Amino acid sequence: MLLPDGDFPDKGQRVLLILGTDTNVGKTRVSSALAGQYLASGEPVTYLKPFQTGVSGASDPEGDAFFLRARYGSHPLFRATTWRFFPDPIDPMTAAKRVGVDLSTIQLKTVMEQELSASGKLVIEGAGGVLSPVFPDGQGILAAFSNVPWPYHLILVSHPHLGTLSSTLLSVNYLREVGSQISLSLILVPRPIGDQSLAARLNPDILAGLLPDIGVYRMENDRFLRVPG
Repeated sequence: MLLPDGDFPDKGQRVLLILGTDTNVGKTRVSSALAGQYLASGEPVTYLKPFQTGVSGASDPEGDAFFLRARYGSHPLFRATTWRFFPDPIDPMTAAKRVGVDLSTIQLKTVMEQELSASGKLVIEGAGGVLSPVFPDGQGILAAFSNVPWPYHLILVSHPHLGTLSSTLLSVNYLREVGSQISLSLILVPRPIGDQSLAARLNPDILAGLLPDIGVYRMENDRFLRVPG
């Protein structure tokens, strides 16, 4: 299941952080496809959704970890888990506050280290967009990745349709500002709308040309196809 040119959007790191330019851009689809490729190669993988809002708990079929467990749960090399659930379908910071909880970067780092110690690969999926507030001071999930003792690769998920250029470039520029050493790839996930517009056809090549220093991929049928820069 490797790409035809032998490339793969993880840059060899054991920890992958999956963030999106917005909510509902395909982060869970990307996470699921990555898990499937690791399992196909015989590599143990853990999927961690640290914060899930708008669901009642682990048995809620709307949960992202529930979706991956339904697909791979019987595989002996696979584990999917969520650290905290919140019922309100809003940002994690506010959803946590509404039930009297303050999320902590220290606690999340501990959870990630525990999961990593028991797995070959750790795929961590964020909630919402890159800047969705998580912690009480309004910072997003990247605040928990400051000074972690292990390297990680960040996969930014976006879409190829009209409007992607501004939101995607804004997200990439922000990620470069907050962490000049962040290892980064971009995956474009088509929406299930059969969009054959000129923008949808051209945008992957435009982004690959504007971002020659990062890998840009199109997702097709659980495979990642590199877009030439």
